[in-house]
Amino acid sequence: MLSVGILGLVVSSAFLSMWSSPMWQMGPMMWRGMIGRWSYDELKEIAGTVQSIGWMEVDLKADQKKVDIHGPYWFWENIGISEGDTVTAKGVFVTMMEPGEGWHEGFIPFEMTVNDRTYGDARNGTPIWMQVQYTA
Repeated sequence: MLSVGILGLVVSSAFLSMWSSPMWQMGPMMWRGMIGRWSYDELKEIAGTVQSIGWMEVDLKADQKKVDIHGPYWFWENIGISEGDTVTAKGVFVTMMEPGEGWHEGFIPFEMTVNDRTYGDARNGTPIWMQVQYTA
């Protein structure tokens, strides 16, 4: 019984350690993450040019307005997205709040085409960074 308890403690400590999650590199504010109302509407498609890349979003200029495409920084690094890239994304708009920014509308992509290379599959309804086929 004691062995099982110690094993459980070791396993749970590994999952909560700073080595198990790259999100810890962002500091204690990251633990809170984004709070969102994840009841979303139908699948939408947007297209535009990347204006800037942040640690949790890509700012896209689409139809003369700015759209925040949300996702983790490591995903943007993995696909090699950069300013000036042409992007078409399929996903959903959600209302979310980030620390210090208040409520705003953001876009969660399920599929993205960046400079003629497609990542993810919009049909499964899962955010793109949670899909296996995102690796470049």
